[in-house]
Amino acid sequence: MKIDGLSICGLSLTAVLSKPTLPSGYGQIYFQGGVLYYEDPDAVLFTIDINEHMSDRGCFFGGYNSLQTPAYKNGIEYITISVLGVSGTFGDMSVVRRNVLNSGIASLTRGIMAGGQTGTGTYTDSIDYITIATIGNATDFGDLTVARHYINSICNKVTGIFISGYSDKSIDYITIASTGNATDGGTYEPNNASVYNGETFSTPSYGLYFSGYQNVNWSCVFPFYAPGAYSLWGELTDNVYGYGSVSNGVIGVAVGTNMKYWNLIAFSQQSDFGTLPTTAMRTALCSLTRFVTNYSAAADSPVGTNLYCHFATKGQCNDFGATGLIMDAGAFSGAHGGLI
Repeated sequence: MKIDGLSICGLSLTAVLSKPTLPSGYGQIYFQGGVLYYEDPDAVLFTIDINEHMSDRGCFFGGYNSLQTPAYKNGIEYITISVLGVSGTFGDMSVVRRNVLNSGIASLTRGIMAGGQTGTGTYTDSIDYITIATIGNATDFGDLTVARHYINSICNKVTGIFISGYSDKSIDYITIASTGNATDGGTYEPNNASVYNGETFSTPSYGLYFSGYQNVNWSCVFPFYAPGAYSLWGELTDNVYGYGSVSNGVIGVAVGTNMKYWNLIAFSQQSDFGTLPTTAMRTALCSLTRFVTNYSAAADSPVGTNLYCHFATKGQCNDFGATGLIMDAGAFSGAHGGLI
């Protein structure tokens, strides 16, 4: 990764060589000996080793297209996040998956796909994985504790957590490097409510779950050192659900027609980020500087288009390249904010 291509809070590494003071609530960052140091407001120190960071590949998986047979998809497509262009064929999953908007997770080297709808009224507990650098079909990882769709997920380099789902409150967690069935982490019931299809964002030490269907405005924090545990982070002024979620570890963006963003280091209410076409499919993945999403020219179009935005520049996204996977797909990358 080019040093000038990385930014924190909208500042490139070139700008942080002089150890600037960030705005109130963001903490401090500085660069020394090939390592970016970021100290958050609670004096927790994160580091980015520029020499080993990160994969520049993102993958979209599964989805649904009523104009094609079969309508439910098991394909995986990939892009190079820093290079504009059409998506390429990566391989196939072991099962078809729909309604997997925020269920994909990844470490620096491995991508994980979990749950999903497999047909009318049928769902899967299957977990698949790929090696991000190696094109090919997915391999069976294990099973969730409950078959479900509309799962929300968070992860860092080590741990992945799958939270709730449609008509389900389960919390499952895995160690990404070790195949096997997921472990039961309890249930997710913020303020005694059943919640699914909200926005989830990852940082290196904790993940966040915002809002969710059922008109719930709570935001909760999940520490990765205690999978299954969570606590209230704050109450949001508005409920945002059914959007894709991306994070560079500092800023989290809900990706949809009217995009919103939050400061993940210091609690903040949502702010406007920009807009997407009304036919936006919301599936999104990211690096530390850029996120990519997709939309279709019309409902159930057989061809979609990827768009990209920069975390540091709020506004409407620009064309990235064509894609074949559109409605109700999932996504992940080996360069998101939970891996710094």
